[in-house]
Parts: sequence; structure tokens; C-alpha cells
Amino acid sequence: MPRDELRDLLVLKEHAMRTVIWLLLLFVVAVVAATALGTNDGLASFYWGTWRLDMSLNLFLLFLLGTCVSLVTLMPSARSSVACAHHARLPWH
Repeated sequence: MPRDELRDLLVLKEHAMRTVIWLLLLFVVAVVAATALGTNDGLASFYWGTWRLDMSLNLFLLFLLGTCVSLVTLMPSARSSVACAHHARLPWH
């Protein structure tokens, strides 16, 4: 077997093993999440005037986590966009 083919085969095996490990970790996380969050009987209620919104505590915590991750991800891009616009307005010297 030529040397390049052997190297490609080893890289392919590494990639396959890495994929198997990631899938195994994903399944472990899914089982732990189902076990921990499956028996939660909590309820989050929100009132606004005559309206009431009831949702499970798990769903509320997932929404809260998603909102925080979105804000942390979007804030640097918004900051750089404002800085770029400010830099574009500066006069050339």
C-alpha cells in the first residue's frame, strides 16, 4: 500500500472513531437529561392582565438557557457592527 493511501486510511479511521465517541456522548447526555428532567412536576405561570401562560418548568428553563446563549452569542457581533459603523464615519486623515 502506498504511503499516502495508508495515511488517508488512518485519518479516516480517526474520523470514524471520533464520530462514534461524539454519538456515544450525545446518547449519554440524552439519557441523563431524560432521567433528570423526566420526573419534574414543576410549573411556571406567567400572568399578564387577564391572560395566564402555564408551561412546564423544564421548558421554561430550556427557553431561559436558549435566550442566554443567544444573547451571549449575539452581543459581540452587535458590538462589532456598531464599532464598524463608527469606524466608517471617521474622517480620513
